[in-house]
Amino acid sequence: MVLRSLFKNPGAYQAYIAASPSIWWNNRDVLKDETAFIRRVRDTKLSLRLLITVGGNEDEDMIPDAAGLAQRLSVLNSDRVAVSYAVIPDENHVLVSLASIGRALGFALKP
Repeated sequence: MVLRSLFKNPGAYQAYIAASPSIWWNNRDVLKDETAFIRRVRDTKLSLRLLITVGGNEDEDMIPDAAGLAQRLSVLNSDRVAVSYAVIPDENHVLVSLASIGRALGFALKP
């Protein structure tokens, strides 16, 4: 939901937090709007931040998918889109959201 919102309506929020995004789901359907988002970043004056977290004990595709997305988006103009990425050790898909709360609050409330 977070990534879909980011890609389709990036100006809706200043900070986006995607904890353990299931990018693999439905044949990576969430990524279909990534290219349009990248064009929007280049063509408009966005100013937003994105935090992506993933658990160190996630299933096989979760870590590479999250890391790949963070890497692709981090090479955009960092003045317009600032990307942070964190692997939280010893957490699985179910518990990483809880483990991400403190980091997410600090990230979202950062001036």
